[in-house]
Amino acid sequence: ILSLGLSRSPQALELLFDILKDGGAGRKALSKNRISNRLRIEAAFALGAFGAQRGREMLNGMIADRMTEFLLFSVNAAPDLQRAAALSLAMMRPNPPQAVAEKLMRLMDEKSRPLDLQLQLPVAIAKLLEKTPSENSVKQEVLLRCWHLYQNKRTEAAMRLSAIQAIGLLADAEGPHGASMVDELKKTYGNDRNRNLRNHSLMAWAYIGGRVGPEAPIVEKEVLPFLLKIVRKGNKEAQAWAALSIGVMGANARELGFSQFTAPVGMALLDAFANEKSPSNRAALALSLALMEYRTASETLHTALHDTHQVDLLSYLCTSLGMLGETTCRGDFLDLISKGNVQVQLVHASSEALAMLGGTGSVDQLIPILLGENGNSMQAQAAAAFALRNFPEKKAEEALTKVLLNPDSSVWVARECCATLGVFGSDVQEMLRSRFASD
Repeated sequence: ILSLGLSRSPQALELLFDILKDGGAGRKALSKNRISNRLRIEAAFALGAFGAQRGREMLNGMIADRMTEFLLFSVNAAPDLQRAAALSLAMMRPNPPQAVAEKLMRLMDEKSRPLDLQLQLPVAIAKLLEKTPSENSVKQEVLLRCWHLYQNKRTEAAMRLSAIQAIGLLADAEGPHGASMVDELKKTYGNDRNRNLRNHSLMAWAYIGGRVGPEAPIVEKEVLPFLLKIVRKGNKEAQAWAALSIGVMGANARELGFSQFTAPVGMALLDAFANEKSPSNRAALALSLALMEYRTASETLHTALHDTHQVDLLSYLCTSLGMLGETTCRGDFLDLISKGNVQVQLVHASSEALAMLGGTGSVDQLIPILLGENGNSMQAQAAAAFALRNFPEKKAEEALTKVLLNPDSSVWVARECCATLGVFGSDVQEMLRSRFASD
């Protein structure tokens, strides 16, 4: 189902909608008398992936319209299915997005809808409208509604958290209400008892700051110094959030065409990484340096890749070095895949890092591992099949097909080949490159 979503086939689109609706064609395709919620949820996310592909605005708009209609009329659908439909809409790029956003706003007034859905709506709508002009009337209305939700202390914490995330995606620091919103978010970090709200207020700051760029007075004099202060002197969890916030701010600003942060900011984060003991905080600092594209950090991060055995940190170091385009690490990433005895999380991270490096060298080295030419284990073959999904090339397709059709292939390896062949044809590398900066 997920592979159908990553394809570009109109027939796949119709089938996915029928699976989502538990329709006759979907039941027949799956040989079931009734389609389970779990498979319907997978179909919702597959439709989100289908609609997330670039360069197909008219088709994406149609998918978003149909998904929205499904959500509006599925009053009695299971809460997790309604939530999945809202999340999938946030992945799409309908152009223009206002009509879809207005329909979803109607759902915010339907108090009978499950909390699972209510919690997703502010962020889903905000993601749809994030790139529209700040003066857009629908965007302003959504921003103010989220602002009232956030300010109302009787609103439950989870809903306030959703509102904070939406405010970060929508607010313009130099636009109407911008300065007061930035000030309120700072107060939330300083005074609110809820740890999640405090942490997410920092990330909301990052999004708002990235929208106006590092040289904007409010960023240069207020937002950036405050975040750097937390990196240096905050508690451990807040340090990680502040570091990631700086990285996200830099990535968003760069995407919008603003100048990059100055070297002293990168040096401050690199110094913090060198002196930090907590693996989770080091991971956050590494990702932040990568999001900022602070290439001076490459050597230090590469050294850390050899010096640590902590899986989570290793995974994030792979991701960070891939984002920085550190081609000297290609062999390290390939080693992690070919060993075949590392955790799945680390295989995925090293595979994605290889994809970020690009080039044909990785494909030429992954194919022999996939084919087991060097006596590689079944785990290594499966890892290579997974890694190749990031390289949709003809020779990779031929090798995967050969293994898939070989009756002597392990079922586990054949399954990974099948999934990878299903992924081919999607905008894999583009999706990977934007993933960490936008999600």
